[in-house]
Amino acid sequence: FSTAMAPKLLEKAMNLLSLRSRGEYCTDRVVHNCLNFVNMSIELGNIYKLLRPHMDFLLFQIAFPCLCLSEDDVKTFKTDPHEFIHRANDPLQDYQHPKQPAIVLISNLVQYRQKDAADKFLGFVTQILTNYASSSPEMRDYRQKDGALVAIGSLQNILKSKKRYSVSLEGLLVQHVIPEFSSEIGFIRSRACWMMQHFADIKFSNQAVFIQCLISVTNLLKDKELPVQVEAANALRFLIEAADVVQGALLPYLPATLEQYFKIMQEIGNELVVKGLQTIIEKYGPHIGQRAADIAFRLCQCFMEYAKDNIEDDDAAMAAAQCMEALTSLLMGR
Repeated sequence: FSTAMAPKLLEKAMNLLSLRSRGEYCTDRVVHNCLNFVNMSIELGNIYKLLRPHMDFLLFQIAFPCLCLSEDDVKTFKTDPHEFIHRANDPLQDYQHPKQPAIVLISNLVQYRQKDAADKFLGFVTQILTNYASSSPEMRDYRQKDGALVAIGSLQNILKSKKRYSVSLEGLLVQHVIPEFSSEIGFIRSRACWMMQHFADIKFSNQAVFIQCLISVTNLLKDKELPVQVEAANALRFLIEAADVVQGALLPYLPATLEQYFKIMQEIGNELVVKGLQTIIEKYGPHIGQRAADIAFRLCQCFMEYAKDNIEDDDAAMAAAQCMEALTSLLMGR
């Protein structure tokens, strides 16, 4: 197969993938399947030799654009935030949308074909971030920066494990992520929170930077855009779990933070938001004793509300189950 059929199939897959780069129509499902086949081809030495001359095409014209939000995504973010959040957290999207196989392709190339892909691709996304930072707001390509941050976040394990990359991660957050907590563009603020979910556990040389991230994410729980609130609620969980230093820093904000979590939970049933609340309950148990009865009551209210939607809403079903987990943590005093 690898010598007789795979080269012919690879040629067909590459031809189909080239349709989008030429502005021609090609369905997401076709691109998804073609990328999956290309991913398998990376592991076969004789097939990879055929791929290697097309590395730039694969990385920059096919894979990276799949990471960027579409115009429809940006419109949905504004007009139907509940649907945007659902799409972002729906596991079925991994089997339908080309974004996930594009991420896998980039990760595999960077990890297993480092000489050909790692520095080339990381240089590409770094240049996008640099150009964005040096451009005036009206000239910035926000969707492209969002895609660059998705690429970096998706490569987190590789970047953290290699010293040549890990030493630059704090600087990357300071220069390209922290400023976006106050961006005028909602989906960029949301992506900044998403980045903290992936890099909250790096070793910060300056704890003030970590505290700044914590406070910024906490403030975004009250953002005007619901998708930003949801990402902030999830990001706060990772920040709290990452270091003990945050426990004291968050205490002054604890009552307002708890209240905001319940406001978000009243707006949408989302498992990750409830997980964030559960983490606060577990980490700040001694400090919420006086509020425990009220928290238990409101968790039960949310459970009942989500349970009513179980038949038609999988997101609500998962959120309902997570409410029970959070209530268990509260009652056990963990």
